[in-house]
Amino acid sequence: MQKRCVIICAFQTGKIEDAVKLGPDDFILCADAGYAYAKAENIRPDLVIGDFDSMSRSFLDCAFIELPREKDDTDTMACLKYGIEQGFQKFMIVGGIGGRLDQTLANVQVLAYACGLGKSAAMTNGQNDVMMIQNSSLRIPARKG
Repeated sequence: MQKRCVIICAFQTGKIEDAVKLGPDDFILCADAGYAYAKAENIRPDLVIGDFDSMSRSFLDCAFIELPREKDDTDTMACLKYGIEQGFQKFMIVGGIGGRLDQTLANVQVLAYACGLGKSAAMTNGQNDVMMIQNSSLRIPARKG
C-alpha cells in the first residue's frame, strides 16, 4: 500500500480524527497553525511548514521549516510541494474549508496543482469532501445523509 501525505490546515470545523482516519504509515505535515489543531488532538506531525503569521513557532515541539512571510505560495501549497519532493503520490488535506473564502479557494487551487501533476489529492473537513480528477473517473460510495 502506498504511503499517504496528510496535510493538516488551520481551519477545522470538528475533530481531525472524525474528518479522516489517520494510519500509522501516514506522513503528517501541518500548515502553520494547523499544528495547534493537531496538538489539541495529540497528533504529532512529522513536520510543520509555515511562515508562522498565525502562530508563534515557539509553540512548536517538533521539526519545522520556516517560510518567509512574503511569498507566492500559501503554507498549504508549500506543504504539498514538500510532499511531492519527498515522492508522495497521494495527498489528503484536512481542514482548510470554510473560514476565509480566499483560503478555501487557494486550497482548491492546491488540489488543481496536484491533479495537474498527476497526483491524487483530496480535501475534507468531515462535512465536505473536495476532489479533483483529470482524464479519469471516480466511484463515490453512497452514505447516509
